[in-house]
Amino acid sequence: MAHELESAKSSPLKRTEASERVEAQLRAVLDASMDALVIIDADSRIETFNGSASRMFGYPVPEVIGRGVSILLPPELRAQFEECLLRYRRTREWHVIGTPREVIACRRDGARFPALLSMSATADADLIVGCIRDLSADKALQEEVLHIAALEQQRIGQELHDGTQQELTGLGLLVQTLSEQLREGGSGTAELAERIAAGIGEANRRVRSVARGLVPVPIDGDTLPAALDALARSTQETYKLACRFECPAGLGMADAATATHLYRIAQEAVGNAAKHAKADNVLISLHSDDRRLRLEIHDNGIGIPKQRAVNGGVGLRLMEHRCAAIGGRFRMQARSEGGTVVSCTVPIPGRP
Repeated sequence: MAHELESAKSSPLKRTEASERVEAQLRAVLDASMDALVIIDADSRIETFNGSASRMFGYPVPEVIGRGVSILLPPELRAQFEECLLRYRRTREWHVIGTPREVIACRRDGARFPALLSMSATADADLIVGCIRDLSADKALQEEVLHIAALEQQRIGQELHDGTQQELTGLGLLVQTLSEQLREGGSGTAELAERIAAGIGEANRRVRSVARGLVPVPIDGDTLPAALDALARSTQETYKLACRFECPAGLGMADAATATHLYRIAQEAVGNAAKHAKADNVLISLHSDDRRLRLEIHDNGIGIPKQRAVNGGVGLRLMEHRCAAIGGRFRMQARSEGGTVVSCTVPIPGRP
């Protein structure tokens, strides 16, 4: 690019061509950014508005060039922001410059959305560059996670109340009966003792099942197959359905973070199959080739509801998020023979 500008000094025509070429290259670079990039001049008017900014805010580029940058904010915040810009140019002191912060932005249609704003300025403060990232999806996911946590807390409380607590109440009555029979020297004490022992075993199983879901054992690449096999067995026990795990011997090529995310994806998919898809047969499989590790969960349930396929449920969003966090590719699709298959394919660390 510097060579083009140097060679363009020979004539005005070449200088014009070189300038246009440099401008086109700069525009291409700006439009390649996934974040909105806005450059404002010394009068706080928009000088550059890249493609991502146009899509994010809903303004065609020609419509905003030359307008005050405060149009990208809600009306009640515009005067304050403009005052901050003026003060910065006078004093060169403004904590926003160089410090990313969350703001509320405003689209062309008036819709507001949370955004992360990063700003930098030229030495003379004639140009200020703003980089804006839409946080709407991140905030929605955070809300979904909190909602799931609340639902899970409610589920655990309900399960302990309806299952374990009632079981313990019944055991208490049996112990009282056993105590009375022992005092009276009556018969049937052995049978009562057996029922109490069985009830204690059932209560212990319920508590262990809840605890396993809350605090699973530490998982890494070597223990992931064993953890998934344990998940299959506990699923059979909890939901009374056929669930098995398939994996080649000696497979263990994921780091701890990847292994934990894969386990949680399998746990969510299996739970969905049992509770929502009404499946009675689930297969968890883990396989790899030279470069990728692939987790699949097959079920023979009712399939993917159309509404969920379009909008995505909370569990689906979480599985997608977990898969993306480890650099994987997530898919959920209907099986030709009925039911659903969920898959997450991730690269094996250290493999090209």
